[in-house]
Amino acid sequence: LSANTELYGRASWFNNSTRIQDVNGTTSQSSSRFDSLRLGINHKLIEEGKLPALLGFVEIAAAEKSQLPGLNDTRTVAGKSGLVGATTYRIFDPVVLALTAAYRLNASRSINGQSYTPGNYLLLNPSMSFSINNDISLSAGIQWRNQRANSLNGKDQSLLRTSTDLDLGLAMQWDDRSNINFSSTANISG
Repeated sequence: LSANTELYGRASWFNNSTRIQDVNGTTSQSSSRFDSLRLGINHKLIEEGKLPALLGFVEIAAAEKSQLPGLNDTRTVAGKSGLVGATTYRIFDPVVLALTAAYRLNASRSINGQSYTPGNYLLLNPSMSFSINNDISLSAGIQWRNQRANSLNGKDQSLLRTSTDLDLGLAMQWDDRSNINFSSTANISG
């Protein structure tokens, strides 16, 4: 929208592959599905200089799959979750150090006549990016998340929990106004 304000969208796809080995041999199961489409806006609040840069952002789930715990039935819902946060970064060319903090708020949604609310969460994500050239950057980081209990019909279905994920990514400049980001996340604790 301007030099300091951007609109963005991101889509995610969920893929699960499980191999089971027992006395009868090895079997495998897999599933794959659309997970979410999120739309957002970010704004540069502080330009990098004597201080690290600071960006604020807000995003909303335009469409996301919701699933009751233990069941395979999913429901696509819109506008039932949002994320607000900030990212600060410092450039030490060709390395960028960054820290993102965000809070996701989830509203109740109806699935199979039941009221389901995924737990809200706080996340912290320190990361480092390395610019290979003007068009390609690699990134690595850790994402720590503290998530409240999910609730079903007003009753908690889980405990307050924390988890830590390893994030690896590749960013490419598509043209002067657009970038494409690929990322992979693997759970390392929780």
